Amino acid sequence: SNFAKGNSYSRHNLKYWHYIDYLGFGAGAHSFYDGIRRSNNRNVMPYIQSVDRYIMPTIDTETITVERAQEDFCFLALRTKWGLDEQKFEDRFGVSVHNLFGYILEDLVTKGLLEYQNGSYHLSSEGAKHGNYVFSQFIRE
Repeated sequence: SNFAKGNSYSRHNLKYWHYIDYLGFGAGAHSFYDGIRRSNNRNVMPYIQSVDRYIMPTIDTETITVERAQEDFCFLALRTKWGLDEQKFEDRFGVSVHNLFGYILEDLVTKGLLEYQNGSYHLSSEGAKHGNYVFSQFIRE
């Protein structure tokens, strides 16, 4: 789905790449809603037993911090043909992407791994070969 041509991309995956809330139903399903990631039990029988008892079948829950959301937003956006849009970042987080990641963006452009055009950063053809490296640069420890 990262290399879909034209409009043949997966609409399902757009929820992930655009960092939009989604709900997953069924054994092994995942959800991201209101800043919380949840994973359902992947084993069918325990999943069904939980649901039959009106118990959430969730086996893992992770509350996403603002810092983590900013990191995720950046590297997920860079996985798309639309790239990392400066205005969308600022609209969502109330801060400029340059205030938080400006030195990283400049470094990746200088290295030829990102290109900047019309308010958005995109992977260059070289950057696409080293995507995991590019994405990892946005993870603050």
